[in-house]
Amino acid sequence: MKHNEEFADFLRGHVNLNQGRIEELDQHVKAVTSYLRNNLTGFRRVEYQGSRALGTIIQPVKDRHEFDADLLVIVDKDGDDPKPYMDGLWDTLKDSDRYKEKIELWNRCVKVKYQGQCHLDTVPCVEDDGKQYVCPRNDDDLEETDGTGFRDWFNDQNRITKGNLKRTVRLLKFLRDHKGNFSVPSVILTALAGEAIQEKDADGEEVSTMADTVATVLTRIDERLEKCDQIPVIANPANPDLTFNTHWEDNQYQNFRHLMGVYANTARQARDETDKAKSIAAWQKLFGESFGKGGGSGSGSGGSSAGSGGERNRPRGPPPPAGPPAASIPVARRRNEAGGIG
Repeated sequence: MKHNEEFADFLRGHVNLNQGRIEELDQHVKAVTSYLRNNLTGFRRVEYQGSRALGTIIQPVKDRHEFDADLLVIVDKDGDDPKPYMDGLWDTLKDSDRYKEKIELWNRCVKVKYQGQCHLDTVPCVEDDGKQYVCPRNDDDLEETDGTGFRDWFNDQNRITKGNLKRTVRLLKFLRDHKGNFSVPSVILTALAGEAIQEKDADGEEVSTMADTVATVLTRIDERLEKCDQIPVIANPANPDLTFNTHWEDNQYQNFRHLMGVYANTARQARDETDKAKSIAAWQKLFGESFGKGGGSGSGSGGSSAGSGGERNRPRGPPPPAGPPAASIPVARRRNEAGGIG
């Protein structure tokens, strides 16, 4: 069954970042932008990137999770050595009484950590000949990125689904964090989901409801990965020369590949089940016991327990080891993701 109201309630109560936290995040961005504008040499502007820009940000599912924003800090280009750009941003923030105790230096960003479950990844970026480059301090060269192109492509895909793609990506990120049994960087999950949408889907049943879109996206991801024994190249659709594969290990991929088949099967069963109670129970195998029980508090806890039901329905044998959870992969060390596509 489709359960339109149940999906809306679940997204509102357990998945979407609530308005209070969005405003909190925006206030942090406003403050750090004002400080950098007045103090960082060569400052031009900032740009939201990543899940905040894409509309796929979710609230923390577990205590160890955080909500964050990727913020490109665009500065004047003065050479091709990335290290001075990172050091300049670090030194400027460290000179501030407000930020000096909140910051951490990573390879591609300066992370600003706030009380609670919130942080900003501030990423120095330069522009040259119409392209953008992030500045990994441990590398010898600037690194091209195209978070803006990725965002524009993703928004085009989302329009085909009348908004259901963004909501589905939020649900898939919730599924990852709620289950905790597979690891995939958000940028790869977002790219795979977006590439599962086709022009012919416009006004079609495949993406007409949330239930249909979730089942369609999971099924098409599964069908794609079934053809790939090894990690496929996941490229930025806006710039195929840029790939997102760095820091996704083979054992993580094999486990993800296996579970996408499991969860695609569960989603189809849940959508096609005509008995309401049985259908809700099937969706709960994916999203936990809170699905179908009305809105939650929106506080970030998710309010649901993990359910592993449905894994036995996929005749692929035991899954490979899961590898470290996605949250253990530093955001600032994912190629291009820290450059703005988380």
